[in-house]
Amino acid sequence: MTFSGIAGRSLLVLVVSLLLTACGGLDQEIVNPTRPASVRGWQRYEAGPITIQGEFVLQKGESTHNSQFGVRVIDIYPAKTHVFDSPELPKARIQFFKMPDQALICEGVFTRGSNSLTLPDLCHDRLPWSVIYLRDISYSENWVFFDLR
Repeated sequence: MTFSGIAGRSLLVLVVSLLLTACGGLDQEIVNPTRPASVRGWQRYEAGPITIQGEFVLQKGESTHNSQFGVRVIDIYPAKTHVFDSPELPKARIQFFKMPDQALICEGVFTRGSNSLTLPDLCHDRLPWSVIYLRDISYSENWVFFDLR
């Protein structure tokens, strides 16, 4: 049995539309987030049961530091969609360094959301924070919004 004419083309359009919808893209809030107007910097604050020890927006190549430790955004990677698999969230390569000499402590590639810093193959116990939480990543504008917990 073959499909031809209008019925065949309609079926093809339907199948392609379903595939594109199912494989679809990422939410636009993830792909094109809004840059926060202000952040708290190294100011420590409570957010419910969570203690935030610093909140930052850094451009690719930028860094910030307190008197003991620093954080630098090395690179930003875009979100990726896959035809037959789950999409990948955007990622950022971030370095942590010691002050005042800026000696590298550790570096990792982190995805949007909560990321442990205490893993043995990452930063282990060399930092005063156990989590870096990437709230938003903008590949198109080259910035990362994150906090340290």
